[in-house]
Amino acid sequence: MLGAGFFGDDNCDGGDEAFSRSAEAVEEVLNSLEDMGFDKGLIIGGALTQVVMRLVLVSPNPSVAIGLLSSCMTNAALAAELEENIIN
Repeated sequence: MLGAGFFGDDNCDGGDEAFSRSAEAVEEVLNSLEDMGFDKGLIIGGALTQVVMRLVLVSPNPSVAIGLLSSCMTNAALAAELEENIIN
């Protein structure tokens, strides 16, 4: 699971649910802002800035932050590729 072991046990209770719920909540907020007519690039820029800032603030060291960010980017690329293949 993405993010597992970030600060604790890889098998933490509710880890899968926390991951899924946070991903769904962010998707809902992004869609809502798009529906309000805001620019997609500005929405993503603001969201990423906030998430990366939070990551830097809560990470025990830069290596942990970079590792989690790298894992997120890999998973996002794979998910986008899968979604693109499903759509096309």
